[in-house]
Amino acid sequence: MKFLFLAVSILLFSGCASSPETRPETGGSDLERSNDRPVPEIWTGPEEPQIDYLGLSRSLGLDKFKNELGYLEKSFDTCSVGFGYSASNNCRRETFVAINFQILCRDTDGTISVAVSREDMKPLSGRSLKWTLKATHGNLRLDGEGFGQIRAIFSRSQKAERLKLAVDNDFVYVRAGEVKRLVTPKNWCN
Repeated sequence: MKFLFLAVSILLFSGCASSPETRPETGGSDLERSNDRPVPEIWTGPEEPQIDYLGLSRSLGLDKFKNELGYLEKSFDTCSVGFGYSASNNCRRETFVAINFQILCRDTDGTISVAVSREDMKPLSGRSLKWTLKATHGNLRLDGEGFGQIRAIFSRSQKAERLKLAVDNDFVYVRAGEVKRLVTPKNWCN
């Protein structure tokens, strides 16, 4: 009962946690607001018990500050980890994936002859973003500095897989293991 009350309280107060549209065995994504720690996320799929993604990421050592960009993953045994997984039912190896990234847009379109400086870029503040990694997808809202975080559980590593990030009708594909800071064309700034 305490866990249920805590979970509901966290969901009400976090406000910007994403709405995952994922396969039942995976989690979704989430976003950090003004603090430097990830906001909690709980997935309640029909085939999977309620998983505490924040607790699991902390336990696995994958809770990083929002500006620590890049791909992290860790394999774990579902029966020995806890955080909503059964200690005796449906035991298997899973891989927890956490991806921290930032999206900026530049003032120019097309190819330019001079290097783009940080002053020529602005973050995609508060924009809704859809992501897809293999058959798993979700939604999140970028924070005021263009930072976002994806958290999901897979049966194997996703480091070499293509990650699609889409804002409105614009999208980009990157290898999941290579995403950090993305600089997009001017049309993303809208």
